[in-house]
Amino acid sequence: MKRKITTCAVAALAGSAAADSIDLTFTGRGLGWGNKITLDGVSTNNVFTGELMHSFTNGTGGMSALNGLTLATYSVEFEQPRSWLGSCYDVVDPATLPVGDGMGDARAWAIDSVFAYAGTIGTTDVNDARSLAAATQMVIWEIIYDFDPTVRGGGLGTIDITSGHLSATQTRNDHPLSNSIMRHFNTLRDYGIGYGARGSTIGLGSPGFQDQVAAVAVVPLPSAACAGFVSLGLLAARRRR
Repeated sequence: MKRKITTCAVAALAGSAAADSIDLTFTGRGLGWGNKITLDGVSTNNVFTGELMHSFTNGTGGMSALNGLTLATYSVEFEQPRSWLGSCYDVVDPATLPVGDGMGDARAWAIDSVFAYAGTIGTTDVNDARSLAAATQMVIWEIIYDFDPTVRGGGLGTIDITSGHLSATQTRNDHPLSNSIMRHFNTLRDYGIGYGARGSTIGLGSPGFQDQVAAVAVVPLPSAACAGFVSLGLLAARRRR
């Protein structure tokens, strides 16, 4: 059966959620691969690129709809540590992330659009789904660190995982990324950024831990409709089978 990474609607997540908070505890990796990431000339081996699984607890206001769920999120920075012991995150406009800098509206809209497009991509192979998750994370980092929407052509040419402020290679031999990751990366760049934002991305900010984004649909549905999983990384629910 053909599977695809999808979003799921959650009750009570409204615009007022920007004033809410929720505790996130990093529980492990979802779909993705480890790669070598170079940022401004400094390289780090075995950086996991893909879904980061977090348990959501103690949510206030609209975020209480996520209490008790384990969701896949994506990092908007990798310099800071993950919240292994749990930390309170503010629910913010993604445009204000990373905390202290802020990517701005154009980059936030691009990420929202990439999430929406990624949700339409189907795959019959779990390794291909891992490559899609890795490519999604890399496109997000590229949008934050290298994307310039003012450049001719909508700035797509500034998103290049082989050069710029941020780049990536295979950890083992420094070879280019796998063909499957690059295929998904190029597709998400070429078609995802212009696909059309739909307002389903939430921002999760912490001054001491990695800021995160997650794709959660903002429409009212009974909570049972999304039992067990909510965000873009639906396939990660079976990651340890």
